[in-house]
Amino acid sequence: MTGGLMVKENPYELLYMSRLKDRYAFEALFNQTRGILYNVVSQSIDSYKPLTPHKEDILQEASISIWRAIETYREDKDAGFYTFFLVLARRKVWNICKHYSRKVIPLSEMASLDEMIMEGDCLYEAVAQKDPMNDPVYAMNYRMAEERFDDLKKDLSESETDALDAWERGEPYKDGAAKRGLTQKAWDGRRFRVRRKVRKAVLKD
Repeated sequence: MTGGLMVKENPYELLYMSRLKDRYAFEALFNQTRGILYNVVSQSIDSYKPLTPHKEDILQEASISIWRAIETYREDKDAGFYTFFLVLARRKVWNICKHYSRKVIPLSEMASLDEMIMEGDCLYEAVAQKDPMNDPVYAMNYRMAEERFDDLKKDLSESETDALDAWERGEPYKDGAAKRGLTQKAWDGRRFRVRRKVRKAVLKD
């Protein structure tokens, strides 16, 4: 395990260790960037009030942008990691908001969401690694993670498989709970346990 105050304050040290599958470093970097992600989600919700009931769902779905930033950031480019993550998070959140907005926002108002998404594209392309699968080590780790994920799915119970499918489809918590006759707390707990199993399997050393 990597420790020390200096590591906690240095995102590049955390990035390096996270890419070596150091769980402590990954969790530390995740916690540092989650605050940025929360602000991006809050700002987006403030701009599109009808999405307020979906805030927690959007935050959960957008959390994958943290892992994506860790995997694709390139230190040899001009943008710092947090700047890069901010652009990536905005694009992910706006795309998720666009998905939800199809149900609650008039089509005439969705053009501004498209414009915001496009604004972030240039910087993202400038600092992201275009095709990380060209890196043989990355490709090997990715395939191994996929295999562990497939093995995990075979061992899930019927209710866990249902929760995983709902998570992958982006099914809103409220709808999912009502559909299954559960309280939102009980449904959230079931989905959380499945997500924890997935993370444990995929990030296994």
